[in-house]
Amino acid sequence: MKMRHILMVGLALPAMQPAHADVPFTSHSLGMVESTLAFCAESDAQAATKYQERAVLMVRAIPATELARARDSAEYKEAYSSIAATLAGLPKDQVKQTCNEMVAHNEAFAKPSK
Repeated sequence: MKMRHILMVGLALPAMQPAHADVPFTSHSLGMVESTLAFCAESDAQAATKYQERAVLMVRAIPATELARARDSAEYKEAYSSIAATLAGLPKDQVKQTCNEMVAHNEAFAKPSK
């Protein structure tokens, strides 16, 4: 349960004040989410493309200079490394299962309603 909580928190973009004008979420949140997606991609090579696509989609509307500034911030780096260290200590089979469930949930959520 703790693992699922960590992964879901890592993918949730908290409604906080953005650190930069053109970035719709904080540098800290961006670091958490990108670290989680990278970890899931590394944990499941067969589904890696799905996680990489999610990462690209999440930031596609952000100007490159603003994105680079956010990724270069201390808040981003601390969040990214903290999540990576936490996830690295979790059982790999459970991480893979939780990441797959997360993708399935996100795909179901993203489908247009009829």
